[in-house]
Amino acid sequence: MDYSNLTINYMVVRLLKYIIYQCLERSIVMKNEVFKNGEIYGTENVIDAEYKEIKPANYPLAVDTNRVVLMVLVIDCSGSMSLKGILKKMPSYMNTFINVINNDSELRAQGELLVVKYGSNVEVDTFEPVRFVEEVSDFRDMGGTSTAEALMEAHRIVRERIHFYHTEVLRELPPPVIFHISDGMTTSTPEEMAKMVDIFDKCKRSDGDRRIKIWSVSDDDEAVEEMKKYSDLTFKISDMNTVMDMMRTYGALNSALSHSTMEVNPLTGEETFHLEDDLTLPDDVENVLPRDFLQQFI
Repeated sequence: MDYSNLTINYMVVRLLKYIIYQCLERSIVMKNEVFKNGEIYGTENVIDAEYKEIKPANYPLAVDTNRVVLMVLVIDCSGSMSLKGILKKMPSYMNTFINVINNDSELRAQGELLVVKYGSNVEVDTFEPVRFVEEVSDFRDMGGTSTAEALMEAHRIVRERIHFYHTEVLRELPPPVIFHISDGMTTSTPEEMAKMVDIFDKCKRSDGDRRIKIWSVSDDDEAVEEMKKYSDLTFKISDMNTVMDMMRTYGALNSALSHSTMEVNPLTGEETFHLEDDLTLPDDVENVLPRDFLQQFI
């Protein structure tokens, strides 16, 4: 008997098994990308990863319509926001914002709401289909202003949701906008802020635009100038007590996205969204964001 042929066959079988295993393992990893601070974190299986995917409450009863509109609020809960009395009013602001969303049946069905609070640390407060959200409360003084960490955490979760809805369940997904509210300068280091900007800039479409955008609002002149360095749109308001007007505008923006029409670029395969001709935007949106400008932005 020629044992050399048996040895060769055995080695070939082992090699084929290894190749198949590696392909299957890679397939699993690609379907379970784990992100740490907005970046793919290693190649571990999701079960063993340090940063596991965060799924919304009521999962798998997540949004099951053909389109998903991700709404993300990142809210500064620092000591200064507490001293100004804004944190006490924020539950009322949030309830008004939720009512704006619920008044639109399309957005209520399609919306998924993420609320991230931050101070010296970062907390994911609410993450679920908006139709299940009854209230968002417990806005307490959380200390400093860790802006970079909060925005990177929001980016990480949103990017996971984009991956899930596009890859796993093939849903239409208008460009997510993170709505960031803060009244002062960040306590994040310049290096942390630069890393955060880089993470957002690297996640982009074929035309170079960010896939995930930031809208920031503040009543502080110095903070607004700093926000312009990392935000896609920055709004200066006269007083933090008027932040509710901007929250209503953000709600109406997402309402417009839920009613927009979608096309697919035949060259890149990317989705593009267009505001419908018969869509009437509320006055409080038209006054802040003219329709033509809003169309260019989305």
